[in-house]
Amino acid sequence: MKKIIIIDFDGTLCDHRYPEVGRIKKGAKEALRQLKDMGYYIKIHSCRTSKLLNDDPKFITKHCKIMSSFLQDNEIPYDEIIMETDKPVAYFYIDDRAIGFRNDWKEVVEEVKKMDSGYNYGREE
Repeated sequence: MKKIIIIDFDGTLCDHRYPEVGRIKKGAKEALRQLKDMGYYIKIHSCRTSKLLNDDPKFITKHCKIMSSFLQDNEIPYDEIIMETDKPVAYFYIDDRAIGFRNDWKEVVEEVKKMDSGYNYGREE
């Protein structure tokens, strides 16, 4: 299996500004370069390309182009932009809304409470 890493776009590589694209997150370009050097195949994933939002192929293509332009303009290395609505197979997932499971459900619930109370849901960072 390829060493695949899935990285969320909005809120992880850039600030939330949907349908626009926010500023690049500090350290994102350097981190993805390091991951690439470590041999990871980098897939960029975003709900903005989900058929659940809009199943018009023009809508999906438009947002893929927006993401691709942002990545290229900021010299962010990646291998693929994916539009899957199901969870893609990967070694690791990096997402601003993710909660790591470390075999402790009480810890998970506490993290959900903490994230829910502090998450800005797309407002200015």
